[in-house]
Amino acid sequence: MDGPPRHLRPRRPRLRGTPRGAARPSPPRQLVRGRGRVHPRGPSRAGLRAAAARRGPAHPRPLREAAAAVLLRARTDGGARPGGRVRRVRGRAGLRRGTARAAPLPVGRLPGPVVVELLPHPRAAQEETRAGLLVLIQNRSSRNEKARGIVKSESESSLWGGWLTGGDSLLEEVNASVRFDQRLAFQDIDGSVAHAEMLGESGVISAEDAQSIVAGLEKVRAEIGAGTFVFDPALEDVHMNIESRLRDIVGPVAGHLHTGRSRNDQVAVDAKLWVRDAVDRLDALLAATVDLLAERAETHHADVMPGFTHLQCAQPVTIGHHLLAYGEMFLRDRDRLRDTRRRLGESPLGAAALAGTGYPIDPAATARRLGFDSITRNSLDAVSDRDFVLDFLAAGATLAVHASRLGEELVLWSTPQFGFVVLPEDLCAGSSIMPQKRNPDLPELMRAKSGRVFGNLMAVLTVMKGLPLAYSRDMQEDKEALFDSADQLELIVRSTAAMLRGITFVPERTRAAAELGNTVATDLADWLVTERGLPFREAHSVVGGLVKWLGVQGLELRDATAARLADFDARLAGLPAEVLTVDHAVRRRRSPGGTAPELVLAAARELRRRNAAQPARPTTR
Repeated sequence: MDGPPRHLRPRRPRLRGTPRGAARPSPPRQLVRGRGRVHPRGPSRAGLRAAAARRGPAHPRPLREAAAAVLLRARTDGGARPGGRVRRVRGRAGLRRGTARAAPLPVGRLPGPVVVELLPHPRAAQEETRAGLLVLIQNRSSRNEKARGIVKSESESSLWGGWLTGGDSLLEEVNASVRFDQRLAFQDIDGSVAHAEMLGESGVISAEDAQSIVAGLEKVRAEIGAGTFVFDPALEDVHMNIESRLRDIVGPVAGHLHTGRSRNDQVAVDAKLWVRDAVDRLDALLAATVDLLAERAETHHADVMPGFTHLQCAQPVTIGHHLLAYGEMFLRDRDRLRDTRRRLGESPLGAAALAGTGYPIDPAATARRLGFDSITRNSLDAVSDRDFVLDFLAAGATLAVHASRLGEELVLWSTPQFGFVVLPEDLCAGSSIMPQKRNPDLPELMRAKSGRVFGNLMAVLTVMKGLPLAYSRDMQEDKEALFDSADQLELIVRSTAAMLRGITFVPERTRAAAELGNTVATDLADWLVTERGLPFREAHSVVGGLVKWLGVQGLELRDATAARLADFDARLAGLPAEVLTVDHAVRRRRSPGGTAPELVLAAARELRRRNAAQPARPTTR
């Protein structure tokens, strides 16, 4: 008998309700599309409408089963065969998973694997003819392609065409990152341009192809900058969105761009470039904030305020001296950011997936083009390293601590109980019920946003702590934490600068507060040491007893007369009244970093000089 054995012949679908063993109708030889519907050629449209009316609103099962008769799945070697496992069935009324039977139609060679899917209704399908054979493929083309009526095979539209048939919709939902990693778009184009130019110069691809790719990438850059580029979640990430658009612009030559490169080293270089830009932006904001602190410190270098330990009055300082403490903190933050930038100066491009590449590439050339100092020395480390993200987040967390502390003090100082500062009205909020309120929302948020930055650092530390070498998809989770922390840190520093620029200090209140709480007690003990020769511990005990004795009488050191002091201890006789003043206490502390007004003024100028010695880099993004 001619033809394949009986058990290998394609079977015809049995219509619902047809008894087993009954004759089965031949399936339609061809499906065509018209006005949004798919129907068998032969019966008229009027006949089909009448048949549909007789069947009612349910899906036409004979037509659906006829569709199943022409489904197929191609082998990865390019040859197509009938049958194969159906990967997924959509819809409640869809056919169950199983082996799809192919109609006895001519089977030619396909350009690549075609994803096959049973759909609940033929109207939901799209069709494509390959070598004379009509195939139903899943409706998962990009929105740009849909708009142009283009449907691509899996090998054209997926990263892993030729091997995997595609993922479940849940996988796509979890896996897709373009919602947030599109922020890497400009850095991705920078890296791709450098890589394409290097490939052309190294002879890996032709110079003409390299020029075509670069020109196409610049067009994509312009579209993104103009806001006309459409990021498609179906293409998973920013890299494939850009490459897909590049293919639309320059054609198949775009496929040469990924020669000698993997998404692993590609995303590593993109992230490094993005962090480098973020460091430069944040450093520029910090540099301006440090200058503001130096300026305000010069203005208030001699205005006395209380210094606190345990939030209890301790010793007098000056407003300028207090502000310079934050200047030192923020200058150290600048140092940490610059150190982070130095350590991310190695380009990972050329590491490919994890083991390098056999193409004669020149990674040093791409490194120079992208502004890196050198290249990474180990390909495994190059693609698995996220230390530069952790460095940035850790430096940002310390910066957030400093801003939070300043925010807390501004909140306290602006209360009527302190009254040290008046906050700018345009940076305060009111109350929905209390008309008198002037709420310090901005410094409160400076304080609160630190928690988000800390949480992002802990999130990335937790992601990275158990990962084996080299790349794992877990590392995708660093992006949202990175982007959010960078955004919040910039908001924090901008808010800090706005508050420092807008607050008004009230020196009268700060001086009055500095005189409370026996803040000159240490100065009195020092006088006993220098003028009466007492050991400091004994002088400390004498003054402690005096403070307690005066407190029982409802007095403080500032209220003590010379006679009362002599009555308590004869060694206090002859004490100059100036010793018990806050101005004297501030002026006498002339040790380096001390509170003497002339030292504070000099320190403010020195802070400004040190800040200028580390000029912020110009930022373009």
